[in-house]
Order: sequence, then structure tokens, then C-alpha cells
Amino acid sequence: MSLPAMNGQAFASQWAGQQLLIRFFHLLDAKRHEELVALFSQDAVWERPGASLSGHEEITASLRARPAQRVSHHVVSNFLVAREDGEVLHASCMLSTYAVDAPQPGVAPQLVGSFIGLFKVDAELGMGGDRPCIVRLQFAPSLVFAR
Repeated sequence: MSLPAMNGQAFASQWAGQQLLIRFFHLLDAKRHEELVALFSQDAVWERPGASLSGHEEITASLRARPAQRVSHHVVSNFLVAREDGEVLHASCMLSTYAVDAPQPGVAPQLVGSFIGLFKVDAELGMGGDRPCIVRLQFAPSLVFAR
């Protein structure tokens, strides 16, 4: 199997899309919610288990409702740009999510309170306009562990 030829513009677009998703997870773990929400288009949809969020207001409200003390780590792997439709990249990756609900200050490493699960992430990324943005983000459980 050979890889399709890629010109510089296609490579740059795919790289920007990958960095957009990775930045999303970094901002989520850092609790930099305002910057995270700015990555979405105004009418974006974020589908996660138990919730479908539409637009900046719903996404912001959901992030503010998260437990303040929870520390999360999102590990992204298997990133792939599946196809490019004009100014939209269709990308996917796998996501492992870990959380500590009551971290002990000054203690490292922290004992992981829970492995939330392994998720397949599908994304539509708008690459037109003045900056790339997340148009649609969908998390689907792939593996969950008994507690």
C-alpha cells in the first residue's frame, strides 16, 4: 500500500488540523476553558457521552459545571485525517481519559482515581477563514472498564 502524494498546502492543512485537536485536549487538561471554547466555531456541536452541546454558551456552561478539584489527563493517539472536503477536514483519533478527583498538593505522581475510558473521537475541522476551528466533535466510547 502506498500513501497518496501530498502537496505542501495539503500537508500544512492536515498539520494545522492535528495541532488544533491536540491544543483542544491540552487546554481541557489545563482548565483554560475560555481559550478552549474559542477553538470552536460559533455554531459548533460537541457530542460526548451523555450530552450534546451546541454553540459556545452550552460548551462553556458544561465546562464550568465540571468538578473544580478534578484533574484530568487526555492522551491522544492514532490521529488520522480521513479526508478533506474543500475547507473541512474529517479527522479521527483515539482518546484515553484519566482523572484524579482529589489530588494531593505536592505529591507526584498522583494515584489515578479512575480510568474514564477509551474513546473514538471524530472531528470536522473548518480550515477556511482566518483560523482553523472545530465545527463538530464527537466522542464515542470504545472501551470502558468495570469499576
